[in-house]
Amino acid sequence: DNGYRITSTAATWDQTALILSVPRRKPGDETQETLRTSQFPSTHVK
Repeated sequence: DNGYRITSTAATWDQTALILSVPRRKPGDETQETLRTSQFPSTHVK
């Protein structure tokens, strides 16, 4: 994790495009971000 976030995606049958961005400030609540863990959603669903 280098601080990049996937902002948008698009794809056709033979191409994929990813738009990456770097947040200007760290979000206060990481729960709102995409969770990249094998424990999701069992530990995050309320």
